[in-house]
Amino acid sequence: MPMNEEEVVSVLLQDRVRICAILWMMVHDSHTTDDLFQDVVVKALKSRDTFHDATHLSRWARTTARHRAIDHLRHRNIRTKVLNERALDLMEAHIDNQTRSSLDGRIDALRDCLQNLPERSRRLLERRYHHQEKATEIAHDRGVSAEALYQQLSRLQRSLRQCVETRLNSSSTS
Repeated sequence: MPMNEEEVVSVLLQDRVRICAILWMMVHDSHTTDDLFQDVVVKALKSRDTFHDATHLSRWARTTARHRAIDHLRHRNIRTKVLNERALDLMEAHIDNQTRSSLDGRIDALRDCLQNLPERSRRLLERRYHHQEKATEIAHDRGVSAEALYQQLSRLQRSLRQCVETRLNSSSTS
């Protein structure tokens, strides 16, 4: 019996972290990753009559996500080495081996840690990693050397890593 819309959406939302990880490994852009994930959802809803169960839909969605990412890179004439299928399979298997709750816990801990950073630090991280601005541009805007900015980013990353580990350790012992 084919899956209905609610079942399709439910399966895809449960697999969102895994599918987006695959997409991000290929396109290295969070906005594009979100757009491509939405494309996969729309395509799945249009094809919902062809899916017989959640496993079939999950496999189809991961494969479709890969193809959409490759199409995106080709269409934009982005000169990057797309990982071969075997490498993608190995990375996907690694993602599958991570428990969903572990990934979700890490994401939640990171969000909490980011919220506790000073506003100036959050803006710096957002510019560098979310908007993917060059460190040299950010350094120029802030009136510091690129080396000083890299050191600041390194300290922030180290601080976030420690914060996330502390939160994960405290939640596992409670």
